[in-house]
Amino acid sequence: MPPHPPHKAHKDPKHKKHRRHDEVSTDFVDPRALEEVVAPFVPARADRAFLVRCLVDEGPAHHRGANDVLLRLLARLPRRREPDPSACEAVPMRLPPHLQDERGDRDDDDATYPIGLPVRLLALLSDDDEERRAMAACLTHGPPQHVLANVVMLSLIDRAIAEGAEDAEDAEDVAKAQQP
Repeated sequence: MPPHPPHKAHKDPKHKKHRRHDEVSTDFVDPRALEEVVAPFVPARADRAFLVRCLVDEGPAHHRGANDVLLRLLARLPRRREPDPSACEAVPMRLPPHLQDERGDRDDDDATYPIGLPVRLLALLSDDDEERRAMAACLTHGPPQHVLANVVMLSLIDRAIAEGAEDAEDAEDVAKAQQP
């Protein structure tokens, strides 16, 4: 099945989907604060600036504002463990098929974002490898703004949820200390 052609806006200004008065304010968006949010996961300043541009400078205003609000709030969760790049999968940059065809090349198939998807949390939701791969695919498909918001949110949640070996060892130590 051939890819869908790019969306063409309606010329009718009364068309509900394209009325400008529905636009929301994003005056509260704080790119510097978001650079601090992603710093633990993306050490290079230029890479952080790129991610923040994708998150709050591109796409519809309501998405830009929602990304700012959700990411800054998630950053306030307690930090129970440090980011572990070895527990992350590369996140591929994907262009829509019609844009790939326009460029006439497919050499960027190996291009990835400068932040990885922390996949260890997915094991909390499923023991099945195929299901976890499907979850990761859902989180990493779509426009860059959505993909990067998903990855940063999961990274912040991963940092806050320290379930696994550390908690199991702590629980064993507590149980042993409570025994007579």
